[in-house]
Amino acid sequence: MRNDRLAFQSWCSRATAHIRFKADRPAVEQELLEHMEDHFNALLQEGLTLQEAERQTLCAMGDADETGAALAKVHKPYLGWLYLAAKWLVALSAVLLFMVSCSTGLDFSGYGFSEPFQGLSTESDETYRREITYLYPDCTDECNGYTFSLPVVTHRRGTWAEKQEGMPQTYEAVYFVLEAAHPLPWAGTPEGLRTSIYAVDSEGNLYPNRAQKVSHSDYEEREVCGNPDGRTLLRYRFEMWISTLDPDAEWVELRYERMGCSFALRIDLTEGGDAA
Repeated sequence: MRNDRLAFQSWCSRATAHIRFKADRPAVEQELLEHMEDHFNALLQEGLTLQEAERQTLCAMGDADETGAALAKVHKPYLGWLYLAAKWLVALSAVLLFMVSCSTGLDFSGYGFSEPFQGLSTESDETYRREITYLYPDCTDECNGYTFSLPVVTHRRGTWAEKQEGMPQTYEAVYFVLEAAHPLPWAGTPEGLRTSIYAVDSEGNLYPNRAQKVSHSDYEEREVCGNPDGRTLLRYRFEMWISTLDPDAEWVELRYERMGCSFALRIDLTEGGDAA
């Protein structure tokens, strides 16, 4: 780099240092530097030496501090600061809106919770009769910072007649939404929650998790299974069901024991409302 350019840059940097809004300094410095180089090249074309052209250029620009003070009066910092504050405010508002939307479970494309058990009450077979009772278990449990709950529970009873023999058949199941909430967004879902949870009822029956069963050939046997339903920033949900429920059971209890975490959520089957 030529010595004259170093001298010009030093002068421009000193002058623009008086501008209080730092974001304006690079553009102003570049503009001053181009102006000085144009003046310098014009002097060279007139036959002046490099040293003399540099000296006259610096003299023509005047004192750097005086020029800088004049620049500071022109370039007020307030509008620049207001612009930066507005950008940060918009970004912060977007982040807060996203966090609130996710943590409260507001539904939007690709994120949030779906409507639980869509199509649950529709059956095409005219011989099928069903009864759905909505249960409201007041049960929560905590483990390793997670809070587990059942925001949606339905007790489903179905009766139908075999087409050939006409013998009535019955079936009972409990459908539920299992929710795991954690105050830290990066906590992740509890280890193996969907594939490890199982159930027992008041009659002593065991409902193993389908993923833990030795044989998968008979899906009419008692079991617990389900699918992920979605997540928000702080909550995870699973749509699950307990199949082939014992009609004599007064309650059924979900249990989870894994990786040093255990919890139990009991569903009372003798109470309910809003039967469909």
